[in-house]
Order: sequence, then structure tokens, then C-alpha cells
Amino acid sequence: MKYLIGICDDEKGTCAEIENYICDFFDNSSNTVETLVWYDAETCLRDIEKYTAENIKINILFMDIELPNKDGINLGGDIRNRLNLNNLHIVFISSKSSYAMELFKIHPYDFLIKPIKSDTIYDVLSKILLIDETDQRYFNYSFNKVIYNVPVGTIVYIESRGRKVCIHTSDMDVKEYNGKLKNALKDLPGQFVMTNQSYIVNLKYVIECGSDHVKMLTNERISITSKYRKNFRESLQSYNRGGGVMRE
Repeated sequence: MKYLIGICDDEKGTCAEIENYICDFFDNSSNTVETLVWYDAETCLRDIEKYTAENIKINILFMDIELPNKDGINLGGDIRNRLNLNNLHIVFISSKSSYAMELFKIHPYDFLIKPIKSDTIYDVLSKILLIDETDQRYFNYSFNKVIYNVPVGTIVYIESRGRKVCIHTSDMDVKEYNGKLKNALKDLPGQFVMTNQSYIVNLKYVIECGSDHVKMLTNERISITSKYRKNFRESLQSYNRGGGVMRE
């Protein structure tokens, strides 16, 4: 797979350093990479919008928070909300740690503190590639004797409505078939966890976790019942994504 990775930081030295780490990592990978570099948020957003319109997918974006004119938090909000790029892995970088709690609604993969070390970039890239490998698998189901498949990475949550199983995807589509929720769970990877007897959520899309609910990136609030609470919490803790989940 060829990765397109963006770097946005007003410090040219930081951009060059991260770019070198990325290239070194992919020199030892079966995947290939192309990098894009921006020094301001406006140019970054304009180009990402252009690539999106041309169906060119940027896979990962390393982005500084302290950008001139338009900061990284606002840029991340535009990327998520206006461009609707929910599957872009955003990795924030900063010289300060105080921003961390402000970033959860943007759903970043990780938050890195400067100075950035090569091992940190290698670790982040390794984990993202593993997530992408899982996301490229397919969930298969049958409806009216026809076999359909859905990319695992696009499934936000699955719910049971009587005898129907409803698959909710990141593009706001809903796919239905006759079946049982527990049987669906058996065919999904470990990032899918039941929160109650009627819902399975993809931990990748969880942006908030309270004592009795989760909030998904698509803004749905789904309840967690006592029977499933312990297992859900343990699964969430072991799902090493690096960030993006807020607990109450």
C-alpha cells in the first residue's frame, strides 16, 4: 500500500526532521510513502480540500497546534467537520502538554510532545499501519440470498432491531440483514465490543466514555449497561490507539 502522509508545522526544521523519520521508517517497510509538507494551516486546508475533491486520500497528518493565523485545533475541526474526513489519522504535535484535553472532539490518533524522537514516530507509524491492516478486512453478511461485504474500518457501530442487524457506517449509511448481534461479534476483530445487548461499537470511533454511555465520532450516544461495563472498560484500556477517548 502507498501512504500519503502530510506534515504541517511552521518550523521548517521540525517538518524536515519528521519527514526524514517517516522516510526512514518506510525504507524498512513493504509499504511505500509520499510526503506533503505545509508551513501554515490555510495552505494545508486548501490542499487537503483539493485532494479530497479529486478523491486523493491523505492517510496520516502530523500537525502542530501552534500554527500562525489558524491554529491546529481549528484546522483539525475543519478537517473533521467540514471535510468529513473521519478516517484520516491526525497526530498532533506541540511543545506544550496543556492542549491535550481540548483535542478529544477532533479525535486524534495521538498527541506528541516536542522534541520529537525517531522512535516515537516509528512507534506511531507501526501502530497506525496495524490498525489500517485490520480496517481493510471485510465483514460479510447475507441478505435475500446475496452476499455483501463492508470494510471493517468503516463500521462505527452495529445495533440489533428485533430480528434485524443494522450496520452503521462512517458515511452515515445503514445496512440491514436478518441475524443475531452475537453472531456478528464473532466475525469482527477485537476493537468491536458490546456495550449492551443491542449494540456493538467500534472502539476506533469512541470519542467520549462516561459511566453509563459512550459517544461516537458521529455524535450518537450509546448506553453501557452494568452487565457489559467491566468488559467494555477493559477492552477500551487495552485498545492502544494513543488517544482520542475522554473519560468522565
